[in-house]
Amino acid sequence: MTYASAVAARVLVIAGENDPRCPLEGIMPWVDAVRAHGVDVDLQIYPEGHHANAVDERVHHMELILDFFPRYPRAGTLIHLRARNSRRGRSGSR
Repeated sequence: MTYASAVAARVLVIAGENDPRCPLEGIMPWVDAVRAHGVDVDLQIYPEGHHANAVDERVHHMELILDFFPRYPRAGTLIHLRARNSRRGRSGSR
């Protein structure tokens, strides 16, 4: 939650509905906070727990990831630059 307001690029979140390590109760407030700052969040919830063990679910996760980055090529770059620049005390925009 500390850095939710610093997120500037679209985010893909893949979460397990029955995940005891990262329960939805901990994920959804972050997703809501990021969305409240005007950032799009692609949220995909699957019924398993911490990891998808079924091969078809793993394939689906990879498809989600592989589909996400070509659609939003700067997503990972902007987050990395923001985090790096915030540690240096600079703005993420150039």
